[in-house]
Amino acid sequence: MKKYLILLLTLFALGSCEQDDTIIDATADKKLPKVDVCHYDAKTDTWKTLNINGNALKAHLRHGDFEGSCEETKTDVPDDNFEYFLYYKGYDELPLDGYVLTKNIAGIKELHLPYDDGGSCGGPCSDIADLTGIEDFISLEVFSFGLTLQEELNFSFAPNLKELRIIEPLSLNNLNLSNNLELTHLRIDGAKYITSLDLTKNTKLKLISFDDHGGANTNISSLDLSKNVALESLSMIFVPISILDLSKNVALTDILIDGADELIGLNVQNGNNTQINSFSAFGNNLNCVQVDNVIYSTDNWTLTGPTAYFSVDCGF
Repeated sequence: MKKYLILLLTLFALGSCEQDDTIIDATADKKLPKVDVCHYDAKTDTWKTLNINGNALKAHLRHGDFEGSCEETKTDVPDDNFEYFLYYKGYDELPLDGYVLTKNIAGIKELHLPYDDGGSCGGPCSDIADLTGIEDFISLEVFSFGLTLQEELNFSFAPNLKELRIIEPLSLNNLNLSNNLELTHLRIDGAKYITSLDLTKNTKLKLISFDDHGGANTNISSLDLSKNVALESLSMIFVPISILDLSKNVALTDILIDGADELIGLNVQNGNNTQINSFSAFGNNLNCVQVDNVIYSTDNWTLTGPTAYFSVDCGF
């Protein structure tokens, strides 16, 4: 009976954030001191400071609150162009001081950073080199950026991210999307320093696009798409991949693989080839392309190359 009561109290504590400013985890140490959190009130679309029992802190952080006072908690934004852009969008005030109030950005769901706008925001908001501060945009669902100098980016801070576009990042060589389980659309253009990418956790992906941009190619040399069973559209232009296995991608409707000089093997035998509306493989060194039905693929798909041919058995 005691265990049952504790369980009920715990469930009540986790589900009552909107009603009670002092949520208590009944199974935790009740001697933890109180702490301030900046709490988002969905009903009024505002942020407010709550002084809560320390045992409730984890529950608040899980649903997007952050520790500290709403009026005192700040996010460092050392790049002046980035901060000016945030000012231009109404999330900051002049003069530029190297930070923005965290409450002003924590609830933003869609953000498109300029990468070649010619200063159309009325100031130097293009040429954002340093994305420091982006980690506090915890509600992001749609994000695009380009021409930054970050070498590594981990988007674990945005678990609800659904659409991501990266355009010609100047130094990016390590991209971590392993915790972005809601991601459905991924576009990476001209990321010449990215040579590998793990998308095995992103099982909701419907669109993947790796294109060139400004003469720069995305240099991914291998890619495991076996877990991306929801994938509908795949575009790879000038990507130096040698073997590509799409046999698990049963939802595919569009395939574009052009200019892949290193591509010699392609497996499209997914048991659902008649669903593929568009297939193009130009400018590569393909030999055998494994398909469901040779006659159907020959009649309906575009395939070029002196040694390229369709077969139901390429040895994959």
